[in-house]
Amino acid sequence: MSKGHISIAGAGPAGLSCAICLAKHGYDVDVYEKNNDVGGRFNESFQCFENFSDNEDFIKKFKQMGFVINFELSEHNNLNVLNSSDEVHVMKSSKPIWYMLRRGNNKGAFDYGLKEQALKVGVNIFFNTPAPRSVLVDATGGKKPVGISREIVFESDVEEAMYFTFNNKLSYKGYSYLFIHKYHGTICTAVVGKFDKIDHYMDQTLNYFKGKLDFSMNNVHSQTNYVSLGLPDTAIDKGTLLLGERAGFQDGMFGFGLKYAISSGYYAAQSIINNTSYDVLWKEGFRNKLVAGVANRVLFETFGSISHDKMIKDSANNDFRNYLTSMYGSSFIKKVLAKFSKYK
Repeated sequence: MSKGHISIAGAGPAGLSCAICLAKHGYDVDVYEKNNDVGGRFNESFQCFENFSDNEDFIKKFKQMGFVINFELSEHNNLNVLNSSDEVHVMKSSKPIWYMLRRGNNKGAFDYGLKEQALKVGVNIFFNTPAPRSVLVDATGGKKPVGISREIVFESDVEEAMYFTFNNKLSYKGYSYLFIHKYHGTICTAVVGKFDKIDHYMDQTLNYFKGKLDFSMNNVHSQTNYVSLGLPDTAIDKGTLLLGERAGFQDGMFGFGLKYAISSGYYAAQSIINNTSYDVLWKEGFRNKLVAGVANRVLFETFGSISHDKMIKDSANNDFRNYLTSMYGSSFIKKVLAKFSKYK
């Protein structure tokens, strides 16, 4: 016997994770997606579950939430970080810094895997269908962009490469990276402001990494996305639960959002199943991490390359994951910085 009917807007990671949890607990769940399939926003690009803002391993937590790994996933303990003088520093950790996955609607991609999990437990997904006016859960993505990212996805003759940098010449107040895994690559630049210059920053980023590594680029395509970030006092709007970027749940410093998308979907489902406060659950679960991320962003924007180089210097002889974890610890100063930031 059904425990009730739930309508969800958006078949991204946040919406599908919520739907999977609810369906497993006996709810009839309808998910409405305006696009013709999942994963179109970041088609074939590499993204990551960050694994450093908490001491707990996120994949362990992912499984405890009731999800399975039915998509390609690789763990990474090392990262090449470039400082403001373009010097490469190899940052190492005894545990995974992050888990890399591929987005998209093809077999092996993360979005495809979540869709399969949802369908298996009886979730109804309606593609090419706008959501009804009234839904209990809204996971339709950000509405107030503070940044913009441009990605180039390609096939390469290089098997593996991982480079990351904060460099205002490549990404205004943002970051740039080159990830290649098993001959499949993604180059990304993300800016916070100067949106009209994104073509320029992408050209600079591409030339920069081409100067660092000799790699070919075939079957190339690019995509542009807005980035939303905020510290909401509530993630409930007139009775509707807001998930993922729709609520502004995004790491302020490095831009990681998948962990918060999945977690917010899980907490929203638990609030429905157990008739408890969604706001209480997500705040207990990760609000302090969002605060730390915004505070880190404020410090970075204030001190620029100085703060980036200090991070590299301070972590050079330490476990890089442990160092990053310490950056996400809670403190009075971080709370003040976040409270009075423009991202509040």
